[in-house]
Amino acid sequence: MHRRSWPRRSLGALALVPALAVQAAAQQSGPYTTAASLELPGEPWSNVAAVEALQRNPKARMRFEIVVPASVRPEPLTGRVFVIISRNGESEPRLQVGRVGAPLFGRDVEKLAPGRPAIIDGTDLGTPVHNLADIPAGEYYVQAVVNVYSEFRRSDGHVLWMHDDQWEGQHWNVSPGNLYSDVQRVRMDPASNQHVRLEIRNVVPPIEVPPNTQWVERFKFQSPTLTRFWGRPIYLGATVLLPRDYARSTIRYPVLYDQGHFSLRSPLRFAESDTNALYLRG
Repeated sequence: MHRRSWPRRSLGALALVPALAVQAAAQQSGPYTTAASLELPGEPWSNVAAVEALQRNPKARMRFEIVVPASVRPEPLTGRVFVIISRNGESEPRLQVGRVGAPLFGRDVEKLAPGRPAIIDGTDLGTPVHNLADIPAGEYYVQAVVNVYSEFRRSDGHVLWMHDDQWEGQHWNVSPGNLYSDVQRVRMDPASNQHVRLEIRNVVPPIEVPPNTQWVERFKFQSPTLTRFWGRPIYLGATVLLPRDYARSTIRYPVLYDQGHFSLRSPLRFAESDTNALYLRG
């Protein structure tokens, strides 16, 4: 069993504007949360109640086999494997997850050998639909995602396995280095003995940090204190919105700090566009 922790990193956004604004962002924003793409049974139960209900109620007989070939990842895999199910084929199911998004089911794996399948079946809890058996038979778009864990040997002696943020703000469905399959259109019947094989073929690419401009600069630096504690390189960062003429100014500016969610976007919704009056005056 793996012990997981919430994100440790923060991205500060410093907004220096004529009344100098600084916006600091924490970890998680919600750009990937979507409206419900699949109208299926489900209630906002607590996790305990959902597990108890899953144990009492009939279980789905079908199962998914998720395979990570050695050509994609040659070393053993520790992490969490998800299967995401949607009736909406306009975007990948992994981009439809959220509190009321596409249903997903997951299972932890530990040192899973390349080519050996991870199994997700009716015994695995899902969200927002808790029981795979509650999904009606029909045509669906199905995709597998692997949230890869890393080992953290902390200075206090604890050893944890969890996802190492890659500057995306702990969005596991788009985190660089995580793995995912192509989307398959499948006719599913959870009550049948159906086996669906999903092969992982793709790796999420690195985050592309926007370049610095005369208005916005981004910083990233390694924290020696956090690195020593977590046993892995840990970074902090900031996004700074600069006042006009800052590069050649010699005066001091007041600063406004705004702590929000993790984001690489410009502070205070600033946009370098023809519709931004401040930008045009520059």
